Amino acid sequence: MVNDCSDFIGWRFRIHYSLSSWNSGVIQLGANKASIYRNFIPVFASIFAVIFLGEKLHGFQFIGGLAVVAGVYIKW
Repeated sequence: MVNDCSDFIGWRFRIHYSLSSWNSGVIQLGANKASIYRNFIPVFASIFAVIFLGEKLHGFQFIGGLAVVAGVYIKW
């Protein structure tokens, strides 16, 4: 029971910290520039799935990740 509560508090802290960090970045960069980086969410989700879940990275995922990086680089 104690572990469940501490895990819940830990997750709440992580979620609060990540959203606060994102909002701080939006304030500093502006909404237009910060919205470009939302395209990285699926890229990092794929990377973390490979690292932590042992998923296989397919060629089309790698090409899509490169396209996202190239698009953000061009837009920046």
